[in-house]
Order: sequence, then structure tokens, then C-alpha cells
Amino acid sequence: IVCASAFVFYQGYKSIAQCPPRDDDEFNKYLLGQAALFVAYVVFSIISAGAFNGWTKSGDVSDCGFCTAMVYIEATLYTLNYILVGFCLFLTWKFEPESNRSLGPRA
Repeated sequence: IVCASAFVFYQGYKSIAQCPPRDDDEFNKYLLGQAALFVAYVVFSIISAGAFNGWTKSGDVSDCGFCTAMVYIEATLYTLNYILVGFCLFLTWKFEPESNRSLGPRA
């Protein structure tokens, strides 16, 4: 998931940081990739399978204080991550670069 996150970040940064005109193909890759990561983080924050300790795992580890704390921390981080991803996706969707910006020196 780290490689996917880095790729999605790169696509978004490259498409937004370019001066107008923006490359819509890279921007669409970013939007689709970010939406896929949003879904993945929502699932990871809920499920209890393999290496993912979501909110459903919290009832299984109540006898171990350290394990319970780690489950809550991991699930909280995944939850904060998908909230942040959703917020960034919303801001990026609404972002419109200035089309009349001059690239030359000011007179």
C-alpha cells in the first residue's frame, strides 16, 4: 500500500503543480487512485484479518492491555487516514488553477 500511496501522491502533485494547461490524464489517475485508497483505508479500519486490526478486532483482545491499545491506535490511524484522504480528494476535486496567470516576468 505504501507504493500505491506514493504513486498516487506523485500523480496528483505532478498534475496540480504543472502550470496551465493541467494534464487531465494524470489528474484523473490521481482521483481514481485516491478514491481506491479511500476505500482501502475504510476497509482496513473496519476488518480484522491478517495484518489489519480494525475496529472489529477490539472485542477480541480485551484481556491484553497492550494489544488492546495497539488495536485502538491502528484503527484510529486508519480512520484518520481515510478522513484525511477524503478531505484532500474533496479539495483537489474543487481545485481550479488560474487560467490567466502569466508565466513571464512582471512589467
